[in-house]
Amino acid sequence: METARSLGLPVGCQFEPSETDLLAHYLYNKVNGLPLSSNAVIECDLYGEEETWRRLFDETGETSLYFFTELKKKTAKGSRVERTSLGGCVTWRNQSDKAIYGNDGPPNKTLIGYKRTFSYVPKKTSTKAKGEMVMHEFRLAGCLLNNNNQAKDYVLCRIINKQKLQPTRLRDKQNMNIANEKNEPNDQEVNIANDQKDQEMDIASEVLKLLDAEDMY
Repeated sequence: METARSLGLPVGCQFEPSETDLLAHYLYNKVNGLPLSSNAVIECDLYGEEETWRRLFDETGETSLYFFTELKKKTAKGSRVERTSLGGCVTWRNQSDKAIYGNDGPPNKTLIGYKRTFSYVPKKTSTKAKGEMVMHEFRLAGCLLNNNNQAKDYVLCRIINKQKLQPTRLRDKQNMNIANEKNEPNDQEVNIANDQKDQEMDIASEVLKLLDAEDMY
């Protein structure tokens, strides 16, 4: 399968890291120049040319992909992040924000980062559909930044292609329906089985009558 090879994974394997792994291993190691256990997270400017990362979905056949990207500020001295791609083709609109904690567990939970969810909003003249993509952006919390200024602007993003996901879910549902149809007896089979049971009961009843008659003699 081309997907596994193109993402640097063994054939038959899928890349499904936990949110903690994405932050504490992949993003942390990336910003600190440490080795990564897989190259499945792709370096890409998500706020540059849109077709650059869109093409990767076609090349890999995946419904979701992971990216390292560097955030860009709207102004040199400002803190606001530019969420519109080069040329204004698409804007990522923030929907929610969630804190991510490490695996040390309560009561000593350590905040290691944040997950923000963004919805895909193309410009009005675009033929692409609003919401056809969803992006989860992971950024490190202060405890893992180590005064690394570059790390503050580096994030790990997972983009989910909902248009590719829908045919997959539909195909799974169709396969499940076919399997259920094979396992469930049809009306004709049920009627035959019921007729057989009725015949067996009639035969048993006749046998009992004969036995009763013999007892009388």
